[in-house]
Amino acid sequence: MRIRILCLLGAFAALVTSNLEPSPSEDEIYDDIFQLVEEKETLKQKLKTLDATKERANRGVSDAKCARLSDRVKELQNDVEASHDELSRLRKELENVVETRNQLERTAQCDEENEKESEIEFRGRFTFPVESVRKYDASDPKVAESVKKGIPIVIGGTNMTRSLVGKWTLKYLADQLGDQIIRMSISENHKFMYFSQENRGRYEWNPTYKINQGTFQTFIDLMETLDAADNGTRVYFQHLLRELVLSAGLENDRGNFNWNFIDDLRLSSGWGEWKDNLLLVGMRDVTTPAHYDSMENLFTMVSGYKRCFLFDPSQFAGLYPYPVHHPHDRQSQVDFDHPNFDQFPRFREVRALEAVLSPGDVLYIPAYWWHYVESARKGTTVSLNFWFLPAWTGKNAKRQMPESVQYVHAQREVETLIGKLTHPSKVGRVLTDILHRRFEFLQSEATP
Repeated sequence: MRIRILCLLGAFAALVTSNLEPSPSEDEIYDDIFQLVEEKETLKQKLKTLDATKERANRGVSDAKCARLSDRVKELQNDVEASHDELSRLRKELENVVETRNQLERTAQCDEENEKESEIEFRGRFTFPVESVRKYDASDPKVAESVKKGIPIVIGGTNMTRSLVGKWTLKYLADQLGDQIIRMSISENHKFMYFSQENRGRYEWNPTYKINQGTFQTFIDLMETLDAADNGTRVYFQHLLRELVLSAGLENDRGNFNWNFIDDLRLSSGWGEWKDNLLLVGMRDVTTPAHYDSMENLFTMVSGYKRCFLFDPSQFAGLYPYPVHHPHDRQSQVDFDHPNFDQFPRFREVRALEAVLSPGDVLYIPAYWWHYVESARKGTTVSLNFWFLPAWTGKNAKRQMPESVQYVHAQREVETLIGKLTHPSKVGRVLTDILHRRFEFLQSEATP
């Protein structure tokens, strides 16, 4: 038995020092373990036989023979215990070897992804300081903790839309969407700042991009034409899935989303119902300027790379949102590429979280968090939003609205009320009259 144990120890030493060759070494270890199990069972049988012999000896055999049998029984018991201990040790050692190998594979995969990301280029060069958004594997308890606290994170390993990666190519989407007419946005400066059709007539204003119609194949053809021209004009596809006629293939794809993960995260966070998906397809170097949404967002990358800058709601004033009744409601007035600090001095104080997203990644964007999104300078992108009602909405609200969001919500309510009582064009004047030198005494009376 001792010789056998030494041989197995030698086999493990060879395994660990040979850069963990995976298949043959592990098979040999499993064979040795099975053999030990068989030997252990054999020893148990021998022990059982000797116990029976000892019992018979106690009924009439000489004391000397009983003593010899007792000693033999003890030896076999020791061998069985040693075999059991060695078997446990070998199993533990095998687990360590397998875990080490898996860790090496994960590290190699991360290194490969980091190397790819380091080669990706983005247009933006900004003035504000940034910190990286934390990234967690879907199995990490910190995912649910962070989402419940309203902290942006990148989630890996969710398989949330992994079935789409490599499948939702431009050709596949064109085949599935067929001849139905879709909208496509065209911008001459690569920026796509959303505007509300409802508010178009309330301010003197010109759209920052135009909207054309056609099939998805028309959209692909236009992308290829603009890419070849390289004149700065870009085209972007943004559609809610409920606005599209989904083929059987696309319906099946949607059914294959990891809804278990999505529902578990929604329920643990207290969110309301899932509202919709927004499908976004764009050519290289497309930018969505800083804006915020009123819903919780799980933003998933299907293909290509995007960089997102996020700003918490407490920085509302420093991002200078357009008025509530403006077509660019919920958008920042600041040009991030060329900020005018004389006009927007508090923009100097903003700070951001940054996340670079790869295919399969999921970025959690909390409700009312500002986000500025840009595509890499090479390659097309496909991404998908999952929108949910926040936990503080509805009659069965699960938690209180965060203080920073209350501040934003209060400002919006005041602007909306003044617009209803007077006229949207008079909101600014009314607010100026309300505030002009009326509350300065509060500063002088403030307690140090």
